[in-house]
Amino acid sequence: AIQGMLMATLDPGDKVIVPRNVHKSIVSGLILSGAEPIYVQPPIDDYLGIVRGMTTDIVRQALRQYPEAKAVFTINTTYYGMAPELKQICELAHESEIPVLVDEAHGAHLAFHPLLPPSGTEAGADIVASSTHKLAGSLTQSSMLLTQGPYIDPLEVKSTLNLTQTTSPSYLLLASLDAARQHMSLHGKALLTEAMNLANWARHEINWNIPGLYVYGNDMVGMPGCPAYDPTKLIISVRALGVSGFEIERILRQGFHIQVELSDLYNVICIVTIGDTKDTVRTLVEALRQIASRYKPRDVREEKISLPPIPSLAYLPREAYYSETRKIPLTQAAGRIVAEMLMAYPPGIPLIAPGEILTQDIIDYVLSIKEQDAHIYGTEDPTAEFIRVIR
Repeated sequence: AIQGMLMATLDPGDKVIVPRNVHKSIVSGLILSGAEPIYVQPPIDDYLGIVRGMTTDIVRQALRQYPEAKAVFTINTTYYGMAPELKQICELAHESEIPVLVDEAHGAHLAFHPLLPPSGTEAGADIVASSTHKLAGSLTQSSMLLTQGPYIDPLEVKSTLNLTQTTSPSYLLLASLDAARQHMSLHGKALLTEAMNLANWARHEINWNIPGLYVYGNDMVGMPGCPAYDPTKLIISVRALGVSGFEIERILRQGFHIQVELSDLYNVICIVTIGDTKDTVRTLVEALRQIASRYKPRDVREEKISLPPIPSLAYLPREAYYSETRKIPLTQAAGRIVAEMLMAYPPGIPLIAPGEILTQDIIDYVLSIKEQDAHIYGTEDPTAEFIRVIR
């Protein structure tokens, strides 16, 4: 859906404003469409080590610098549940008569409860890729592409999707989408009320009764890049235990048979869904209680995450993808144009993307955070010791 969305709205060479913390499917869509990304950096939460949502000021500045931009792309919500200033971003983009494209991979449930952040369509976005299978109950691989307004031609979107989708669709997946739509329309508010109640119970229980752990929630609302927050997301900070989120995830999986949604250097992320019960959430809390008892809480000094500047774009992502390439050691790649993405958690953004010029600052940063057990991925080499560059 993401690839079809970009191909349907952008022509080769068109500029699109894109937050730096995009999913790799957006980069794939840029390669297929031939569009030129104008990357912008959303605010970063230094304590949690994660990227927040897009702000109106960031989009306004980008539109002033690139008035020829043909679209604005944003995420609603982030993987961590933080919403962008989406309504204001839509109004700003529409003043320039360009569409807003939304990756709503983690927001298919938003429209079904008034206490959740507004969905993309509610906020006025023109085209929204909604991953129904993640949080609204359809089968894996199924999603919806929602359109509205004068800036998107539904027939052109349909024609573009015919280029990227199979001619033999699964009616099991299609039927599951319809069933999930009906289920959420009829029962979504009640189901999500229960999910939020369970999540808030877990949040209170962890914050008040498990020393060394803290779960963020409404205390983040109002920070730059977080006008609203999805309370079904449990961002469990483990920094005060002196252990990484990766290690806590491993212990939960191997010792308690609990698989979390995501972990990073400082946090473990869990999602309380419409399929969870008090028993499943209580099991998680009790496991965290046992794990935390093994560590002595300590004071944590907040350290600012100083990211290298976004590098210069020498080739369009499409040009970089189709260029002749070879793998060389990362430590010898300064000044080279890369042909693949390299991402790091935290804070979960690409340090380098296809077509950009790799700098020594980025190399030094990667080497530094690898020593801190940060998770590096995106390169063909899983260790990121080698990177693919244009010959």
